[in-house]
Amino acid sequence: MGENIRKLRTAQGWEQEQLAQIAGFTTANIRSVEAGKYAVNIDMLNKIVGALGAELKMIEDRKSTRLNSSHDQITYAV
Repeated sequence: MGENIRKLRTAQGWEQEQLAQIAGFTTANIRSVEAGKYAVNIDMLNKIVGALGAELKMIEDRKSTRLNSSHDQITYAV
């Protein structure tokens, strides 16, 4: 999923800093998400997707989606 976010970001000609600012996160957060080192909750993912003007299905990797039962939320391991 992180690679798909990177592809959408670079297709728009954006640096990680731009996506971070628009989505409301730090550059370090975006860097970690794209590198697959950060498990993204659905709220963060929606903000990133919204900032990119994309739809969740455009970046979703169904193999990495799992239910985080301790928090009753879907967590995406990117």
